[in-house]
Amino acid sequence: MKTPRLEIYLQDDRLCIAKVDDGNLGARLIVDIEMDELKSLNPTDATYRVGGTVLNVLRLWHEKEFGEWSVPPIFKSPSQ
Repeated sequence: MKTPRLEIYLQDDRLCIAKVDDGNLGARLIVDIEMDELKSLNPTDATYRVGGTVLNVLRLWHEKEFGEWSVPPIFKSPSQ
C-alpha cells in the first residue's frame, strides 16, 4: 500500500483518525473524538468534522490533486 495513509477506526467508543507514514513506524493520532460528542452533532456538522479532516490531510499530501479545492477547516461547519 502506498504511504502515507490514513486509518479511521473505532476504539473504546471513540472515533480515531490516524496518519501512518510507514507501516513499520505505526500511526500518529490526528483526531480522537468521543462517539457521544460526534453523535450530539447534527449530521451536517459531523460530516464536516470527519470529512473535512480527511480532505485537509489529503490536500496537504497531494497538493497537485487537491490543492485548488476549497476545503473547510477541520473543525468548521456551515452552522458554526
